[in-house]
Amino acid sequence: MSEYAASTENLTPEETGAILGLRLLIARAANRDSLAWWDDESLTPPGGFLLERVFPTAPALAARSLALAAAVARHEAACTGEVLHLYHLDADNQDGLALRFAPLLPIPVPREPIVTMDALRHQDTVCTLLSWGGGPELLREGGYLGAVTSRAMVETVAYVLQRAGRMDS
Repeated sequence: MSEYAASTENLTPEETGAILGLRLLIARAANRDSLAWWDDESLTPPGGFLLERVFPTAPALAARSLALAAAVARHEAACTGEVLHLYHLDADNQDGLALRFAPLLPIPVPREPIVTMDALRHQDTVCTLLSWGGGPELLREGGYLGAVTSRAMVETVAYVLQRAGRMDS
């Protein structure tokens, strides 16, 4: 078990925003009208139309929560065991607990479909992660998420770049 308590106090707002932003971006790219990695329409216009009627007080929050739940389910099904991935950044699931009550509504989600890997690569969230020196420091050395998160995030960004053809296998 990690020596850090499971709360958002261990993450800066920039870290929380970057992690949730990348998770939502990948969930948006996975929607049926985008790269269609799995069968989900929660962040699409038709999904928004339905969610406005089912959850009239908070359709955007419902859409984000549903998209993240679908993404987690797909990643957990694909990555059995103690495999670390974007939606499970450490073995003790401290990231899940720490981000559980982080606000989702301030996190921007692209409205338009992401139809190519090149379009995904040019999204602001990915660009921020790729500009380690210029953007907010996502990973504090020795901090809550530590080297495990660093490895998982680097592997995630490397995967996106490899799929986009910007990195050799």
